Amino acid sequence: MGRPKLIGPLTASETKKKQQRKESYERNKPLTKRRALESKRNTQRWFKEEKQKYQCSHCGSKVYDKLGFYDLTLSSTRLEQVSEIVGRKSRDTIKKEMESRTCLCENCWHTHYRHY
Repeated sequence: MGRPKLIGPLTASETKKKQQRKESYERNKPLTKRRALESKRNTQRWFKEEKQKYQCSHCGSKVYDKLGFYDLTLSSTRLEQVSEIVGRKSRDTIKKEMESRTCLCENCWHTHYRHY
């Protein structure tokens, strides 16, 4: 998302606002970084708790640290695993990705789907 791209030179008020945003960020840089890191850690904790609600769709294993969410279709353009987007995307996006994929443990993945 972010701010829209401007075409052409900036007006005086736009230049002033841009400078104010930059100064504000510089003043609050440690706070901003700390908040971003806390948010990422909270999302990672939430993901671990959420994974505990799932089980392997093949063997029924509930060992959450061995579970992964895989897209098993060959025509898939989604190459990232759900765990790779944790901390970069919103919880809603992560939840939708978890629900749209198949939950498998490591053993079932390697036994049945390693050719993907």
